[in-house]
Amino acid sequence: MSWYPASFELCDVNTKKPLVVFGPDLKQKLDSLKSPEHPCLKSVEKESFEKTFDGTRYCSIGTSKFNRNTPKSGITGMKSIMGFIRSSQKNMDINDDVVDRDLIHVVCNKIDLVPIAKTIAMTFPLYCAKTADTTQRSFKVRFTSVDDNDKCEKAGLIDLMDNVRQAAKIADMPCNFMHCTRFLEEADQVVKSLNNDKISVKIIRGDELRDQGFGGLFSVGQASVEPPALCIMSFIANDDPKTKNICLVGKGIVYDTGGLSIKSKTGMPGMKHDCGGAAGLLYGWKNIVQQEPNVNVHVLLCLAENSVASNATRPDDVITMYSGKTVEINNTDAEGRLVLGDGVHYACKDLHADIVLNMCTLTGAQGVTTGHVHSSVMTNREEYEAKLVRAGLDSGDPCYPIIYAPELLMHEFDSQVADMKNSVQGRTNAQASCAGNFIGANLVNGFDFEGTWIHVDMASPSHNNRMLGSSERATGYGVALLSTLFEEYCDKKSVY
Repeated sequence: MSWYPASFELCDVNTKKPLVVFGPDLKQKLDSLKSPEHPCLKSVEKESFEKTFDGTRYCSIGTSKFNRNTPKSGITGMKSIMGFIRSSQKNMDINDDVVDRDLIHVVCNKIDLVPIAKTIAMTFPLYCAKTADTTQRSFKVRFTSVDDNDKCEKAGLIDLMDNVRQAAKIADMPCNFMHCTRFLEEADQVVKSLNNDKISVKIIRGDELRDQGFGGLFSVGQASVEPPALCIMSFIANDDPKTKNICLVGKGIVYDTGGLSIKSKTGMPGMKHDCGGAAGLLYGWKNIVQQEPNVNVHVLLCLAENSVASNATRPDDVITMYSGKTVEINNTDAEGRLVLGDGVHYACKDLHADIVLNMCTLTGAQGVTTGHVHSSVMTNREEYEAKLVRAGLDSGDPCYPIIYAPELLMHEFDSQVADMKNSVQGRTNAQASCAGNFIGANLVNGFDFEGTWIHVDMASPSHNNRMLGSSERATGYGVALLSTLFEEYCDKKSVY
């Protein structure tokens, strides 16, 4: 797979014809654009690639066969379009006197803008260590929203695209570059780029974690050369104590060997992606802050490398979580729930969260449960199941609910010597839900938590990049989902 370094900017006016004009049900959209300010747009006869004499292609994404669980933007049908854009640098059929081969024109309804922008972004990864010469491409993207006469504000789409690509970059970088210290530097760069005096940062790291009671996070990362860390980044909208607190808690396992319950030689490669939850929430938080939220929004990055060393946590060890619960370790490869258990309790106890959302590449069972494209979501509030599904469809980060039934599932963690074990007894009892329930048990008051708790397991969607046809490239999953889910709390007018 070739790699193409690329940047993106918003384009309002075409000086040349675009390389490609595309969108869902394009012919119907183009037929509705009769005004002369769209001279570059022409109708097509059928839903397929169409060439004009100068090289511009018109591509319609047919959506008539999509069901209620698939985004109507047509993002699942964009692979061939993205392939054409990626390979068009040396296309001999393009007349450069007439066509700007770096201009992309999207024609769609307003609701399709975010998922299409997100899909374009995941087509052009930022990280690559290839030494072959490559030509930087500076793309210009013009978005035309048909159903609102092109009136909605679109500047936020470029922010979204950049944040999706940055989140994917973190997950794509190997641990010798993206270790815990480097991840903290990435977070610092995010704060500096926002340049907002409403933001504060707190870092608890290394032995401080142990001394302050973060037994889950410390135990997972204690064998690593780079100490584990809890990074708390807070945007405080105002000083009113009644202001809602939203806390995002991300699993940031920068590499997962499995610990002493070590992974196999084929199961371990790719575990650099195990920080995808924290990466998506870091840049999802940035994207929300750029939308000027009227609530307090915190992001907690639970960072650790699950390593093997003489001081690594052993199976049979008993640790004490930040919640005070004791855990008998029966699988050191079930480490994500340990770091997140500490994180969600801190969100409740110390940050007084009204809404806690944790996101993670938690289980292989997630892909079995809801597939490669849809994350598995679970919540203690029934009304949020519908909100999550809707946000997934509108954002292009699809998700689907799994069962919330702790009274049926928590017995899987029964221990003779501690409050619970960290891994299930059996493999046939809703594993993805069980893993999420372990995290929920660490909320303040456990499953009687008075606020809203949302669990997002995006193990498969985090690295199954359907636009590149690869399970080895990160997708930046979560940035668009979070921004869409919490759009009601943001003041800045945008396309969300």
